[in-house]
Amino acid sequence: MKRVIRKFFFAAAIVVAALANAEAQNSFAYQAVIRTAKGELVSNKEIAMQFSLIYDGKVVYCETQTPTTSQYGNVKVEVGNGRKVSGEFAAVRITA
Repeated sequence: MKRVIRKFFFAAAIVVAALANAEAQNSFAYQAVIRTAKGELVSNKEIAMQFSLIYDGKVVYCETQTPTTSQYGNVKVEVGNGRKVSGEFAAVRITA
């Protein structure tokens, strides 16, 4: 009887883990170091970025963002949280 209960809880845990993993993502993280054409860091500046997600040669989602770089030229954004240009981010499936 204990084996049956263990197997049930093991199977239930697998189902719960699979369902939790199936949630749609609202965004994904992107980070970069911004440099000029000469290779110099772009520090503490607002920049414009455009992200296009392309499938089969067609843009399925596009957005823009205007983050500010750090003193080291780093920028971190969440793609999916910017100003939408076209498409629907929720319709994009991200797989690992």
